[in-house]
Order: sequence, then structure tokens, then C-alpha cells
Amino acid sequence: MKRAVVRKPARKAARKIVRKPAKKAARKAAKKPAKKVARKVVRKAAKKPARKPAEDEVLAIVFVPALIALLARAEQLKGAPLTRVEVERIRDEGACIALPASAVADVDEGRGYPDIDPERAWEQWQAVRVSVLSAMPDR
Repeated sequence: MKRAVVRKPARKAARKIVRKPAKKAARKAAKKPAKKVARKVVRKAAKKPARKPAEDEVLAIVFVPALIALLARAEQLKGAPLTRVEVERIRDEGACIALPASAVADVDEGRGYPDIDPERAWEQWQAVRVSVLSAMPDR
């Protein structure tokens, strides 16, 4: 079979045809109000100076999302109580950040509930699991 040879000018024209709709879609997406709001929030956050912790201030590990939420969702998906090994694996693999100890209370207040202590995850999870799972919507 012979292959059709496309010359360079034809390739450029084809590229322009393909690119135009993509550019129009990008312009339309940029006009959406939600993106404008998000841009304003980012700009405001960039203008605020970051609070630097004092040198002697202790940092605390905070799970994002909360460890209690990760465990509740894992148990909900499993459909059976989590084992100690599973709880410890979820704790070890969970995403977390280091915050000044003074900011941890603000994080808990923003969530609406305190998180469990990662060092005592199994014991605290056993203490709160029934109340947490009963409050979760079924999916």
C-alpha cells in the first residue's frame, strides 16, 4: 500500500484547525465565575504574610483528611470492623502535615470534631467507632 504524503503547508493548516477549538474552549472556561472566585481567593492568600512559628514552638502532626475520617471510610468500604493491623496501616500511609501546636485547636474547630491521637489510634478508634459510623451517611 502506498502512503499518502502530506506536505508541510498542509500539516500546518491541519494543526491550526485542531488548535482553534481548544483555544476557544479555554477562553470560555476562563470566563466562568467559579474560576474568578478561586483566583481571587488565591490572590488574597498570597498577599497575606505567612505566620512563622516561634523557634521554640512545638510542631504537631495533623492528618489531612482527619485520621478518624480515613478509618471510618475504610471500615464503611470494607463492611466489617477494621483489624489492628489495618488501622495501623491506614495511620502509617495517611497524608499528614506538621503544624504549630497552637494551630491544631483551630484545625479541630474548623473540622467540627477533634481527631484521634495517631500514637493511640487503635485504642481511640475502638472507643469512637460506633458513634462515628452511626453518624455517617450510607453510600
